[in-house]
Amino acid sequence: MQFHEYVNLRNQMAKFGHNDQARSIGKSMKPDEFRSFYLERVAEEMKRARPGRESHELLHRCIALSGEQTWADHDRPFYNVWPIAEDLARNVKLDLPFSAIEIPFDSLVLRFARGHEPHNVTTAMIFWPRDWPNTSPNINVVCYFAGTMDRLTFRYDYEPDEDVENWLERLVSDSETSEWRSMGQAYRNANSNTAPLMVRLVVFIGLLANDRDMITPVVLAKDRTKYEGTSDQDAKEWIEKRAVRKLGRGFDVGKQLQAQKEASPHWRNPHLCLFWTGPGREKPVIRMRSGAVVQKVSMATVPTGYLGPERETEELEDQTYIYFAEAVGQDRIKIGKADNPEDRLKQLQTGSPVELRLLGVIADKASRETDIHALFDQDRIQGEWFNASPDLRRYIAEFADKNAG
Repeated sequence: MQFHEYVNLRNQMAKFGHNDQARSIGKSMKPDEFRSFYLERVAEEMKRARPGRESHELLHRCIALSGEQTWADHDRPFYNVWPIAEDLARNVKLDLPFSAIEIPFDSLVLRFARGHEPHNVTTAMIFWPRDWPNTSPNINVVCYFAGTMDRLTFRYDYEPDEDVENWLERLVSDSETSEWRSMGQAYRNANSNTAPLMVRLVVFIGLLANDRDMITPVVLAKDRTKYEGTSDQDAKEWIEKRAVRKLGRGFDVGKQLQAQKEASPHWRNPHLCLFWTGPGREKPVIRMRSGAVVQKVSMATVPTGYLGPERETEELEDQTYIYFAEAVGQDRIKIGKADNPEDRLKQLQTGSPVELRLLGVIADKASRETDIHALFDQDRIQGEWFNASPDLRRYIAEFADKNAG
């Protein structure tokens, strides 16, 4: 399933600017420079703007720029909303106050699957600033639509003790007012449920933030097989961080449930409910109340929780280590395994014409060496020797200890 890409404001102007001068300005700046330049320009124009549509449009431009800058400052977080997640979010009653909600990021992007765009929305940026000075608490929604780069921007105030479900219902009814219709033809044509659905999805994501069955990190396509095939949490974390550097901080919402639904002939949608947890039952979370899928599973594959027959003598296994040894001046690193990396390095040094230096070690466990080799397979020279790529050096700096003690 493919998801729509968010196009930043600088690239929008560079490609779709209303004239040659606007397109030229967009192409001449980096995204950060573009946002800074236009935020200053909008601020000056707002000082002179007359109340009404002009000031309204400038405020919306400021929201789009500020939201995108905050988003860029926090690794560009985005969520791929799978169709089943949208269905589930629509059916959860959000009977809780705003003060109880913990949103993972002040600004984030929702990306929708091609062919599954709710109300024709391809991407939406939700800017939910918690510390904006001299303003009441507010949520800002910027929606982009299929077939156009036009956007609709919505700004909603709320009270911290206000019930979210009632607030969302009020937004829908408010969209029928004359004030709403006076904002222009695009707003008159917009579905009244569009922006409330985007807010509902973000609240839904916030309440699921720690549920790894519903929300899973996005990784690079070339790393997906390695990521899904390893149980090594350090390797998984490294792959996730590599994706952040390339794509932004991405998550899939509902991907695993979507896969189960499409694979099972006996699917029924899970029933998600709001629960209050923690000390004093003050922390809200969304959890499944009933099973999502009925499938025949071989009992032989189900872990029993037992270790098997007890042996008369239990053998204590010696600790082994994955070590990283650099051939100094050669830009090559050996990734090997040994009980004592320092002794192993001395053995290797006797047959090496160049100096070998131990960069670090990681405590070994099942298949870890194989996982690390696979992670850097594109850098492999021969056997256990790898090119000293920037990615490999970052991995060693982040996860390896300097000694095996």
